[in-house]
Amino acid sequence: MRKRTPPTTAGREEREPAKEGEQERDDAPSSPEVAEEGSWPGTAAATPPLPAPTMKVHARSGVLSKVKRVARWLLLIYVCVPFIIKLCPSIQAKLVFLNFVKVPLFLDLTRPLDFGLNHTVNFYLRPLGVWHTVPAEMWREAEGKDPEWFESTLSSAHPAILYLHGNTGTRGGDHRVQLYKVLGSLGYHVVTFDYRGWGDSPGSPSEGGMTSDALSVYEWLKKRRGRGPLYVWGHSLGTGVATNLVRRLCDVGSPPDALILESPFTNIREEARSHPLATPYRHLPGFDWFFLDAISANDIRFANDDNVNHISCPTLILHAEDDPVVPFRLGEQLYQAATRSHSLRAHKVEFAAFPSALAYGHKLIYKSPRLAAILSRFLDSSRPGKE
Repeated sequence: MRKRTPPTTAGREEREPAKEGEQERDDAPSSPEVAEEGSWPGTAAATPPLPAPTMKVHARSGVLSKVKRVARWLLLIYVCVPFIIKLCPSIQAKLVFLNFVKVPLFLDLTRPLDFGLNHTVNFYLRPLGVWHTVPAEMWREAEGKDPEWFESTLSSAHPAILYLHGNTGTRGGDHRVQLYKVLGSLGYHVVTFDYRGWGDSPGSPSEGGMTSDALSVYEWLKKRRGRGPLYVWGHSLGTGVATNLVRRLCDVGSPPDALILESPFTNIREEARSHPLATPYRHLPGFDWFFLDAISANDIRFANDDNVNHISCPTLILHAEDDPVVPFRLGEQLYQAATRSHSLRAHKVEFAAFPSALAYGHKLIYKSPRLAAILSRFLDSSRPGKE
């Protein structure tokens, strides 16, 4: 008979690990929430969400990276522009003329009525697009009249102005239209046109071409004016065309009755140096070589300060102190050059300044209540025998 062996300590030790195992199973997570976190063997653990501060760091890093990319592109463009203009001077010519900027858009230049000018006719001269606005006394009679009627009115005693506009836009630019209305209301005929390459006038712009266009229209107008007063008015870049034209006329002994320069500059190099678009490069070494020499390479000078030394007719300069495009100081410098001119010594030269507080800027001098008196006093006293 086999003797039973009593339980030993070893046996108890063998059972104790089992109890510990049971205790481990009891301690194991059993809730669904814990299971979803992937604590059970064989399940894939989901990536825990980043703490809020870490997400903010990543967001800032992404924004900073984009800013750096944009900054690198801007720096590359900044460095490349001078070289592109130097290698392709024609680009600089386009920036001077800006004839490709045609505003207002989608308007028919053959219909001045669409611009609020129901006393204006459109016609073409070789083959420049031209407008003629009659004085206020004729406005009612002018409605519905043909170009021949408008042409016949040019022989009236009312003074006439040939208006030469600046760069960008067309003869239908809003500030130009407003000036035609003001001048018409003051009793002037106004004849204006688009140079070749502007508006509906075919061709490509150049300083010589613009001056030739102005001369053609002036001669056409002069023939129809007879002895009636005829003035030349230039604005901005148009002042360069105006002084070129008047210099030619004076050289052949046939000056206009007066020259009016609105927002003029001394010469195109100084204007280009002072223009807001030049601000990022103005202090760059080699600015003249990169930018200004490119203008001269296109035979563009518009040398008002030199032209006034060859002009022999009364000259009036109008300039707003807050002009952001052509600085006021350039108008003052041109006036000083005109007062020193030997050819202008026998003629009236005046400068009319408009304070910054009026906010006329580059285009709004037509708003001035003083304009009528300024023109009347200057032009009336400039007629032969009245100085």
